Amino acid sequence: MIVVADAGPLRYLIEIDLIAQIPAQYGELYVPGAVLNELSQPITPSSVKLWLAKPPFWFHIVDAADRTPKIPTLDLGESEALKLAIKLEADFLLIDDQAARKAAPKYINASVTGTLGVIYEVSRLSLRPAEEFRQNVGRLRLTTFYFSHQLNQVIDRLQAEMEVAG
Repeated sequence: MIVVADAGPLRYLIEIDLIAQIPAQYGELYVPGAVLNELSQPITPSSVKLWLAKPPFWFHIVDAADRTPKIPTLDLGESEALKLAIKLEADFLLIDDQAARKAAPKYINASVTGTLGVIYEVSRLSLRPAEEFRQNVGRLRLTTFYFSHQLNQVIDRLQAEMEVAG
């Protein structure tokens, strides 16, 4: 599978130490240069900078190649991630921004998920999914990730589903 990521999911999956699950769960991970630039800022956590300094073999930085103009309403990283997903005919696009998630189906046939979706999928496949999900979300809460009221409701629903599924 081909997976393209925006800065947010990449950053937070590194911060909560789930990034190593990407190749087993999804395959190769591709990011455009604009995403790398976003993650090279002074405010970027040191754990992310260290990971990016020595990335694994399954992580690739690829030029998005301006086949299309910047996508309106999206910042440069999100726009470039979407353009790269188009270029590579990606299977998955990992992106958290709501505007980008809504725009993506107009341009690509890839599945679109975000940080929480990856946490859910990784947790779902563990021996104790509900506990794993709760722990991973707990680690995410220790970062700067934004939890809206709506997202907290989704988390509660997913947690309940996992507990019922056992």
